[in-house]
Amino acid sequence: MAVDPETEMWFNQWPVLLDFEGEQVEINHKGACDMSITWNTIDPARPVVWGDLRLIWRDDIASHLVLSRGETVRAVDLLEWEVHDDVEDDEVRDIAVALTIGNTELVIYNETDDNQLRTAPPTPWHRRHHIG
Repeated sequence: MAVDPETEMWFNQWPVLLDFEGEQVEINHKGACDMSITWNTIDPARPVVWGDLRLIWRDDIASHLVLSRGETVRAVDLLEWEVHDDVEDDEVRDIAVALTIGNTELVIYNETDDNQLRTAPPTPWHRRHHIG
């Protein structure tokens, strides 16, 4: 994750990098329904310059994910937000990624154009599209 070294805070406007034995997956949200998934395009050894900020990549910020190191990815799902009775028809739908790693379900989702992580099942309003 890109981190401001002065504050030790995650800069969640930059992609989430996941390393699977040398294969790096990069997930990023930018705006509603705009998610990119890329492989091996970001060099985490290089710092990120964002305006006046100089960020570094760290792999120990999300302590709840550190526990998943060495575990196998058992499932990958794309999640689509479904319109339901409590939501206006013109409300923007959104997409996310859910990875089941060991016994943990990691959801990488969009929250006001920033990447967010949670290790809980998706909401009931997400429709799963299983990959693989």
